[in-house]
Amino acid sequence: MRLSLVRSLCAALLLSGLSAGLCACSSDEQETRRTLLRPVDVRQKTIAEHEKRRLFDANNELIPSGEKIAGIDLPKGLELYRSFENEWYYEARRINLGQLDRFFGARLDPLAIDRNATHVTFENASLRSDPSARRVTVRIAGLIGHRTASDVYIRQTPPIRKYPSESQSAAQIEARRKRAD
Repeated sequence: MRLSLVRSLCAALLLSGLSAGLCACSSDEQETRRTLLRPVDVRQKTIAEHEKRRLFDANNELIPSGEKIAGIDLPKGLELYRSFENEWYYEARRINLGQLDRFFGARLDPLAIDRNATHVTFENASLRSDPSARRVTVRIAGLIGHRTASDVYIRQTPPIRKYPSESQSAAQIEARRKRAD
């Protein structure tokens, strides 16, 4: 009898301790738990992912990707497939020639433009956002057999080589002669 009384007393104390512990949780902690346990809004998530993948704005113009090559803002949808020093080759699978022409034409101030049905070339162009930057040539070519696929080639002029002045050259030659003797 005594053993069952002790057990029931222990059980009662244990239950009262648990209920006191549960009541001690603040409302902020409970709100945090509710937030963490709340299911993810799938609709909002898909809308955000769609916006991230979207290539065109409401006016059907290309959206800048935030990536810059040779100082030029690139549009979304370009995939780099080859690069060399001061040269980059991109493929645009879902962007046609006209859309890329408008995008780069708004950002470049070329010395010459060569346009025909299959390609557009902006020759020796300065950037409208930074006229002091090195000049670039951008060639956009529509891929044969695909209405909505293009290649983009970007070439940046090499940096200007700085040659020593006549007096500096003479001093360098004189220094070399002294070392040779």
